[in-house]
Parts: sequence; structure tokens; C-alpha cells
Amino acid sequence: MLVAERVREIDEASLISAADQWQRAEAWAVWEKLRAGDVAESTRDELTREFAAALARRKRNARAPRA
Repeated sequence: MLVAERVREIDEASLISAADQWQRAEAWAVWEKLRAGDVAESTRDELTREFAAALARRKRNARAPRA
């Protein structure tokens, strides 16, 4: 039982590390685009709409029955 738990911990740490590396790579890619002027800025209204839509999706998904 302890071995299975430790293996699970190692797998989870590996997934977290991979996710962290992906997030860092994405952040650097966006930073480079910003520095090059290849990314348009968003307005406050656009950000508000995007966050509201994301929250609505999350609430909708939380209420959806699980299969």
C-alpha cells in the first residue's frame, strides 16, 4: 500500500512538473510576442466578458451530471 501511494505521488509530481514547464514556455512565448508587438492589448471590457463567460462555463459544468 505504501509503495502504491509513493508511486502515485511520483506520478503526480511528474505531471505537475510537466504542467509547470508548459506554463513557463507559454508565458515566455507570450512575453516574446508582446516585446515584438505581435499581440494586441485587451480592453477591460473584453477581459470582464471573458472572465464572466469562463465563470458561467464553470458553473454550467459543475451542475452537469457526471457519466
